[in-house]
Amino acid sequence: MGLIKKIYEFVRDDIDHSGDIGAREVTCKASEVLEFGHGICCAKSHLLAAMLRYFGVPAGFCYQKLSSSRDVNIKFLHGLNAVYLKDLDKWIRLDARGNKPGRDAQFSIYEEKISKPVNKELGEEDHLVIFTGPNQTVVEILKNSKDLRELWEQWDLGLRDLFRD
Repeated sequence: MGLIKKIYEFVRDDIDHSGDIGAREVTCKASEVLEFGHGICCAKSHLLAAMLRYFGVPAGFCYQKLSSSRDVNIKFLHGLNAVYLKDLDKWIRLDARGNKPGRDAQFSIYEEKISKPVNKELGEEDHLVIFTGPNQTVVEILKNSKDLRELWEQWDLGLRDLFRD
């Protein structure tokens, strides 16, 4: 578990969240996230899964529908990972988004410590399925957005693809 925690903390702490640093370019693939040193939550989840899988650790993709901090009526898709801990025969979710005031994701095998737990009263949702690959709508939006502004304009498409009413 030490290797998993080190890789997780590297992606969480040493790879910036694009929105936090005001980056213009949009990254998607693990290699791009490493090259540029940043990515949004979904791109960072691509890197975390790739690095863990390189070392033979089973890792998948998970998603949440969360409210914007600016307007609770605006929802966005949040990407995180699930990792299989062979010694404990269990999956845990890890959120490599990156910590900042109000966000405190940690590696924990006993209780989930993700960046932002859902608030059902605000209409937020967890998609509890562990996907083997990233959501293809998310990948297309990341690949086709020329900058973060354009990305955020299209981001609710990923929500509609995963969270059907």
